[in-house]
Amino acid sequence: MFMIQCIGGFAAILFVIYIYYWRHNGGEIMMNWPIVGMLLSVLRHLSNFNNHVTLVLKGHEGMFRFEGPWFTNTSFIATADPINVNHIASKNFGNYGRGSINFQEIFEFFGGGIVNSDSHVWKEKRTMFHSILKRKSFKNLFQQTSQKKVDLQDILNRFTFDSICIYCIWI
Repeated sequence: MFMIQCIGGFAAILFVIYIYYWRHNGGEIMMNWPIVGMLLSVLRHLSNFNNHVTLVLKGHEGMFRFEGPWFTNTSFIATADPINVNHIASKNFGNYGRGSINFQEIFEFFGGGIVNSDSHVWKEKRTMFHSILKRKSFKNLFQQTSQKKVDLQDILNRFTFDSICIYCIWI
C-alpha cells in the first residue's frame, strides 16, 4: 500500500511540474523540460523532423539554441541564416571549434578530409578543393555531364583520381 502511495505522489508531482512548464512555455514550439531538456519535443516530431526543424527556425528568426538533457551536456545552436553560415563556415572558421575531443572518433568514417579538418588544415584543403572546382577542365566536364545521362560512379572515380593527383603530385 505504501508503494502505491509513493508512486501516486511521484506521479502527482510530475503532473504539477508538467502543468507548470506547459503554462510557463505555452507558446514555445520546443519546450525546455527539466532533466530531459528539449529531447521530448525532438522525439515527438521525429517522423517529420525536417519540417519541425524548419518550423522552429522560422519561429526563432533563423537561429535557435537547443538544450539537451542535463546529464549529457548537449546544447548547440542551429542556424539557417545565410550570413551566419558564411561567417561560421568560411570567414572565421578557426574561431569555432569542433566541440569535444570525441569528434574525430564519431566521424572517423570521413577520414582526414575537409569535413574532419580544423583551422589551417581545413583552409589548405578548402583552397585545394576550390582550385579543382575553378579549373576549366572541371567546368567543361560539368557542362557535358549535366546535359546527358552519365554513369555517376565513373564520374566520381575520375574526380577522385584527379583530386588525388592534384593533391599528391600537383598536376
